[in-house]
Amino acid sequence: MVIAEPKKVTYQSVADCPHRYDLFVNEKKIGHMVLKRLRELKANILEDLLEDEEEQMYIKFYELSFSDALYLDGFSIDEEYQGQGYGKQIIGDLLARRKCPVLLYSLRESEEFWEKMNFENIAGYYYVWQP
Repeated sequence: MVIAEPKKVTYQSVADCPHRYDLFVNEKKIGHMVLKRLRELKANILEDLLEDEEEQMYIKFYELSFSDALYLDGFSIDEEYQGQGYGKQIIGDLLARRKCPVLLYSLRESEEFWEKMNFENIAGYYYVWQP
């Protein structure tokens, strides 16, 4: 039995949204991600966290905000392409290239995926990956 390797995923930035990247395989869009520098979001996220009284997350975020950390603000693989290794390929490539902490807010259905990718749950649905 021969198992096919996942096809190469390519990224294309979206003109009207500088932090958004559409994800393609063989020129067919399979999903998107929104990736921002954590420093750019500092005030907005800290406000939200203070309202939610997530003290542990607030402290961790504050520490990360002084690094070159990234905030994965949105990541989605279209349902018909899920389970084929594309998400693992994209996130693995991102972590290998950036080599900096990555923070994200996970949807309940994807917690298991982030844990498999070595992200640590730090509070509620917030996860962080550190090199």
